[in-house]
Amino acid sequence: MSINPCELGSIPEETARIAHAACRKGTLAMHLRDALEELCRDEHFADLDPVEEETTYALWRLTLVTVLQYIEDLTDHQAVEATVGRIDWKYALGLELTDLGFDITLLPAFRARLLERPAECQLLERLMEVCKQRRWLGRKYRQSIDAVHVLAKVGSLPNQSSGGGWTEMGFA
Repeated sequence: MSINPCELGSIPEETARIAHAACRKGTLAMHLRDALEELCRDEHFADLDPVEEETTYALWRLTLVTVLQYIEDLTDHQAVEATVGRIDWKYALGLELTDLGFDITLLPAFRARLLERPAECQLLERLMEVCKQRRWLGRKYRQSIDAVHVLAKVGSLPNQSSGGGWTEMGFA
């Protein structure tokens, strides 16, 4: 199936309602989603190749997970757990409250794809630029940050996926 790399769709009504009730001021994940909506209207991303995979995790979702992993120092396992259990991540990724996340093997495959196809790093680069401009990265991230830096850091976190997926995490 072909997926538009930057077609966000809407946030499920119940997810948005509960996320805003639980996080009145919003969280970084929620603010990133809102910033991503602005970015995805940008004509710069209209020419990105669609993701040719059997998944609902489009380029924008995997990019957002990667940025959140980078900022929060999360392993792939922790990122999948956040997708399953955190309301602000459900909001950010536009998921139903009952969504069970995604297979952990998508994250290293996505990082490898970005390293092989630098043009697809555009969205990651722009989202990191927005984070820097809005000072969402904190003091430890004042240096120049590019997509390769983000991918290298996230890919080097301990306990990265070994392909075990849900069974390895106890979700089988």
